[in-house]
Amino acid sequence: ILSCIALFASGQKTEKLLLVTQYSYIQLPTDPLPDDYKTYKLKVSGTYVNYNKLIADNFKLHGFEETDGDTYDLLVEIHDFPFKLVPARQDYTKKEKVNDKEQTVRYFYYSYDITHQQSVKFTDRSGKQLFYEKFDLKKYGRTKHRKDLNQINKDLEEEKQKLRKSNRLDGVKKISEVLNSKYGFPKMTKTFKAYRVKAKKHNYDDFNEAFETVKNAGSIVKENENETNQFFESTKSAVETWETVLEESDLMNKKARVNKKITCAAYYNIGQVYLLSKQYDKALEAYSEILVID
Repeated sequence: ILSCIALFASGQKTEKLLLVTQYSYIQLPTDPLPDDYKTYKLKVSGTYVNYNKLIADNFKLHGFEETDGDTYDLLVEIHDFPFKLVPARQDYTKKEKVNDKEQTVRYFYYSYDITHQQSVKFTDRSGKQLFYEKFDLKKYGRTKHRKDLNQINKDLEEEKQKLRKSNRLDGVKKISEVLNSKYGFPKMTKTFKAYRVKAKKHNYDDFNEAFETVKNAGSIVKENENETNQFFESTKSAVETWETVLEESDLMNKKARVNKKITCAAYYNIGQVYLLSKQYDKALEAYSEILVID
């Protein structure tokens, strides 16, 4: 819904501004485990020991304590399959001016295909398999275009070294996201935004004063994500102001003070306040008004 809503403001009177630089919250699991599960053990296997360590260093099951011991509640087994990059040298010619004379210049580069996979097996302390998935990390790419054939060979070797590392990091990132979404308690950060109005022919002091009220109250949830009641009490007057603005809404008149764009901005801001206040039904109701209008 929010991606659809964002379309209404492009190039118009409204300006999207940051209200809260960052606020944190704990994301709850979609498939919660028993409360007495507290620890996990991580095992990483693969051909290259150094890359196995890299993978291990970049995995964490949030909300659980990692242990190296023989007693644990959960076992995470990640396997890193062989990384293979297959290059194909390419070339082409183009006309260029060299010393004020047009010449045909040949360029070289490598295109390449990468085949690479990682798998994760997740079991509980009884040995029961809770989750298994193999992630396909294949990629396609190419090196820089060069006139020097030797240089593209160097480029290819540098690219290989970078991709061997980055591909493994991409894989463990995917694994971490999936397992933490299903079973973990990751700490997430989110940016809170709302709209203020650039005054042109009309006066929008009421709209923008409400904006400032919400902006100032943003520090409440930034410092403590659970202070949603205090945040809403501090921003309730802003919501009431935007609701009053909506009483002037004239969707068919582009020159109206509260035209279609301003109407959508007001509904969006109301929805954002309710969202941050964890009043999700009211937030959805406000956002839905924009979809009906747009």
